[in-house]
Amino acid sequence: MCAHETFRIPPEQLNRTCTGEEELSFCQTSLDVPPLEGVIGQDRAVRAMQFGLDMSAQGYNLFVVGPPGTGKSTYVQTLITHVASQKAVPQDWCYIHHFANPDSPQAVALPAGQGRIFQQDMLELVDDLRLSVPKSFEGSAYETQKDSIVQAVQR
Repeated sequence: MCAHETFRIPPEQLNRTCTGEEELSFCQTSLDVPPLEGVIGQDRAVRAMQFGLDMSAQGYNLFVVGPPGTGKSTYVQTLITHVASQKAVPQDWCYIHHFANPDSPQAVALPAGQGRIFQQDMLELVDDLRLSVPKSFEGSAYETQKDSIVQAVQR
């Protein structure tokens, strides 16, 4: 047989016709079909992803590349969510102004979920201080104390 020979394929061999319920006995509609788990034809990529997620040392990253619309983002998100659900919840980290060294904020670890609560508490504190600090410089008690200081300095 030569490489340039052509072959005729009868039309009935070019498609497959679904004959009925015996082939689709698994459901009433396609909504009843369970979703596919994993990635078809990407065994090497799946092994590499699992290897990367099993790395416990710091400094390693996963880089996933491929044509758009192939489901890689969905697969990665699903797998990472599954792996993360089996691990301990990490602490929250907050960076706080360091008054002695303003260019170096302090990192503070808080129990998981407490970072947002701390952030909200700080926002409320700042709002309260914006109201209360100016008020502390008003009124007769402040004026009396200020006058006494001014008189002492003038003497």
